[in-house]
Amino acid sequence: MVQSKMLTVYTASVGSPADAPPIGLATGHAVPASLVMGRFWQLRDLYVLPRSRRQGAAAALVSAVREAASSAAV
Repeated sequence: MVQSKMLTVYTASVGSPADAPPIGLATGHAVPASLVMGRFWQLRDLYVLPRSRRQGAAAALVSAVREAASSAAV
């Protein structure tokens, strides 16, 4: 995971992240929601290498963003 104040990048790999290159990524961030006077999380990008698709990587990435949003109570 790479994080800045504006955007968080999540990566997926097969095996140990130290040993395997990423096979996919997702970006998500909190954005203002003026109607509720708060913030909500938005999944901005989701990509998995074609050779690694249909193996659960995208679902894991979406889950990671969802979990981060829940943890942030946004």
